Amino acid sequence: MSYAPPMTSVSDNLDGLRNSDCPRVGFRSDVGTRASGGPMDLQEIAALYPDWVIWRGASESGPGAWYATRRGTSLSYEQLNAGLEQTVCGDDASALVVELERQAKIAMRLAAERVAERWSG
Repeated sequence: MSYAPPMTSVSDNLDGLRNSDCPRVGFRSDVGTRASGGPMDLQEIAALYPDWVIWRGASESGPGAWYATRRGTSLSYEQLNAGLEQTVCGDDASALVVELERQAKIAMRLAAERVAERWSG
């Protein structure tokens, strides 16, 4: 992804704001929420996904979409072709967590395929 949006401060009010910068990411209300039912904040998502840099886009109207970029990793062509992405985004915290979970599932599938190839060959 070549677009690098301006960053907002972690202390900005992030609750209840939505943006359609990344409509390809679906919204599930049960993902990206605290046990109490409220949405996760930026620090909570960053703590759950330490291999990703998490940030919010900004616009004149306020905080925008949520983004995550892999920390210190460059993906191979094989990984990119399998569906892994260097940077992902979501309209809100829940949508970003859904995308991060999707990335984790793809990575696990690739790892399992590599193990299977080693055992079969």
